[in-house]
Order: sequence, then structure tokens, then C-alpha cells
Amino acid sequence: MAIVITGAAGNLGRKITRHLSARGCDLVLFDQRGDPEDGILETDLSTYDAGWAHHMQNAEAVIHLAGAAWPFRDWVALQRGNIDAIVNVLRASIAGRVRRFVFASSLLTMEGYRDGEGQIRPDMPARPMSFYAVTKLMGERLTYAASQRDGLDVICLRLGIARPGANLPSKRVGLWEQQKWLGNTDACRAIESAVFHPHQGWTVVFATSSNAGMRWSLAESRTAIGYEPTESSTPVTPPLRSRTVGSVKKQLRRICARMSGEAG
Repeated sequence: MAIVITGAAGNLGRKITRHLSARGCDLVLFDQRGDPEDGILETDLSTYDAGWAHHMQNAEAVIHLAGAAWPFRDWVALQRGNIDAIVNVLRASIAGRVRRFVFASSLLTMEGYRDGEGQIRPDMPARPMSFYAVTKLMGERLTYAASQRDGLDVICLRLGIARPGANLPSKRVGLWEQQKWLGNTDACRAIESAVFHPHQGWTVVFATSSNAGMRWSLAESRTAIGYEPTESSTPVTPPLRSRTVGSVKKQLRRICARMSGEAG
């Protein structure tokens, strides 16, 4: 049975396509940017269409990576790419009796814990700080409803930072961002584990590499999908300019929290 990958022309889409192809998987590839040479079907998932929906019929899994990728996109783009699209893909997956649905969520759903202390677990209340993160949480809740109502088996992966290309750990960003690094090998391992590891029901887990000092708990990822990172990085204190900018941003976050009544 086939595995359907949405957003196949994107950063992670290309990487997981190569990874699963090397393992002999039969893939069906969707993206709004079609690429006939690579077998990627041009597909607007924000509009339901039987022309693409029939590919979900009896698929082994759907890996839903498609969406508006930047945290500060305008609401219209976020709504179409991150809400309308998943509603349609879920509808087609349920009708097609898909076995497993893997949803690419984001660690940004928990960004509000940034200035706190202690371990962050996926079962803690979400603290989004952007419209982008809110749409990812909406996607998680839509998959939860589909799992409860229709019995769809769902893994929501709150992915760390996986940059295009070689995706080496960056030392030019703050410690928080460095600790969210997700290497290419680990990204593919996490998605592959989410597709094939025995599991029933709905769950949400984190996916990062094993980065020194990070607060993200991977215990739930190991238990639910058998994910064990093999890459690691040791974050370093960024240059003075980056620390100054980071301090200003931290103060702004605190001000916004007080204004919204979330902090004293």
C-alpha cells in the first residue's frame, strides 16, 4: 500500500521522500508546486477535489507536511494552508480508510514556556505565541476529533528546527533555538517511526535531536513511536549582539504576557 506525502516539494518533504524511497516504499507525492520529473502531483489541498482525494484510498499512511511554513504569515495564507488543507486531507483520509495519519505540528505550540524553567512535556497545556502556532494546534485538535469520531490512528509530531539543505546546528541563534535543532537524519527517523511503529489512537510527541541542555522531553516519543535520536549538538552562548537582541525580545514577551493577563 502507498504512503501519501503532502508538501513533498518542501524542505522536509524532499528529505523524507528520499529516505522512504531508499527503503522501497511506494509513495504518492502532493505539493502546490508540482514537479513531474520527481513525480510530485500539483495539488491545491485547500480545495477538496476527488482528483487528488482518490489517492488516499487504502493508503498505508498519510504524512501531512503541507502548510504555510513561516510563523508570521498573514492569516489568509495560514487559514488556507494550515486549516482548510488539513480539513480536506482528513476528510479524504477517512473516506479512503487510511491506516495511519502523521501530522507535522511544531514546537512553537509551546513557545510560551521559553522563559520558564523545568522540563517541557507534550501533555502540558499549550502556550502558542503566534497565529502560526495556533493553526498548528487547530490541526492537532482536528486530528484528535477524527481519531475519536472515525477511529483514525494519528501521530502529531511537534517538530523542532530543521533548516533546508545540510541543516547543520547553527551557532548564530540563541540557546533556545539551538536546543530545538532537529537534524536531517533524526527528522527522517522521527517521521518514519511515526508511520510504522505499532500504535493505536491519537498522540502528540516532540521530535528534536539530542541537544545538550534542552528542556524538551523525548520520553513520550520513545514510548509512543520508538523514536530515539542519533544526532546531537551542544549549544553555545551566541555573540554579544545576538544576546542583546534576545534580551530585548525576552522583555517584549514579558510585557505582552502581562498585558494579556498571563503574568503578574
